[in-house]
Amino acid sequence: MLIGSIWRPPRRSAAFWSGAVAGLVVAAIVWAVSWKTKTADQRVWLSGLAAALITASVVATMLARDRAGAGTRAAEPG
Repeated sequence: MLIGSIWRPPRRSAAFWSGAVAGLVVAAIVWAVSWKTKTADQRVWLSGLAAALITASVVATMLARDRAGAGTRAAEPG
């Protein structure tokens, strides 16, 4: 059984698009500075950096959307 079938985050669409945009931004930055990966170590560092930036973007988006939605949910009766 896949983990996604057990729990689906309520704001997965925003998180998906945030990750996609972050991935494009990372790729654009790498292309703009002409970062050539000549060794395996450089490719590992680049992949790790890209993964960290994409993950940070997704988590920040989900937290921001949760905080924005918390105020509206607290005002609802019942």
